[in-house]
Amino acid sequence: MLTWFTYSQIYFLSHSLTYALYVLFTSLHLYANYRAVRGVVMETMNQARLHILVKHFLREGMILTPPEANAMEPVLPVYQEGLTVVLGAPLLSLASSVSDFEKALVNNQKKYLLGCSSTKGRMSIVLHPDASSIDMIQACTHAEVFNMLLFEKVHKCQIEANTLQELQDRLQNASKEGMWEIISETHLLLDRIFPKILKGFVTAGWVTDRNLLNFDEWRVDWNLGAKKMQ
Repeated sequence: MLTWFTYSQIYFLSHSLTYALYVLFTSLHLYANYRAVRGVVMETMNQARLHILVKHFLREGMILTPPEANAMEPVLPVYQEGLTVVLGAPLLSLASSVSDFEKALVNNQKKYLLGCSSTKGRMSIVLHPDASSIDMIQACTHAEVFNMLLFEKVHKCQIEANTLQELQDRLQNASKEGMWEIISETHLLLDRIFPKILKGFVTAGWVTDRNLLNFDEWRVDWNLGAKKMQ
């Protein structure tokens, strides 16, 4: 009986030690991986980093450097309230009629079209075939500004505070027609602030000639009819 009891103790202790060591070394491994990932500084923009940059610019009036923004980027996926941004979306996801398409062009000389569907929880960005990396960054910056109007408090913003607050107030109960009007006015807003943002990106050391914005391959040339008439 004593021998059996002794062996039982040894068996229990050895297994307990095995599990304890497994938990310890797994934890150390995960922590080491976390520190390694946290130490990487990416100078190209993805949607998470662009979200941080645009939000900080509107609130504080300055562009964060890559080390500063990377330190604020979550390592693990976190829930953020906002519409899903679809970059490189097909035209039908944005405009279901000729009227919608024409509204998407109001105040817009850019190489993208932007439309919002709050019921579907999606913001669609249609890209022109000539759209460059900077055009994509501008389009996603536009989407981030619109997401802030929908889900953030903008009255304390340092940049265009009055304009943002007015647009946000109008968005609260906007109809579909009103939504298109607000989108057209945000195009004018982007015309004013994006040159400053882009200059800030370059000065801070961000790469703008390529990006990690996860775009789809759909492209639409909405100037094709005008070209044929020339």
